[in-house]
Amino acid sequence: MIPIGQNQGVQFPIAKAFVNVEAATLMRVEACRRFDAGQNSDAQANMAKLLDADANWETGNACLQTHGGFGFAREYCIERKFRASGCLRCPDFDQPHPLLSESTSLGCPGRSDAEQEADLS
Repeated sequence: MIPIGQNQGVQFPIAKAFVNVEAATLMRVEACRRFDAGQNSDAQANMAKLLDADANWETGNACLQTHGGFGFAREYCIERKFRASGCLRCPDFDQPHPLLSESTSLGCPGRSDAEQEADLS
């Protein structure tokens, strides 16, 4: 019997998911390092959050695609974890979206607090 991971078509999505998880880990470590040093770590923390959510989704999707139809079977626990990974990609409405923070730090026009409060009322 040949292991499923021996096939290149299966290896590549799993390897890409691993790369994304490692990138998120490195950004989180950098955010923590800056915070511990007393430096501003807002941008790095936002990037870590975004990378982590994307890595989680990518990993869950690779797992689901690898298992095919069995990925949706409850006894494999893949579908539950895949559904949970989607929750991390949903915006948290009491906090700004990580990309909004990054785009304003790059000089893109942002929305004022008054404009955001007007949307809520």
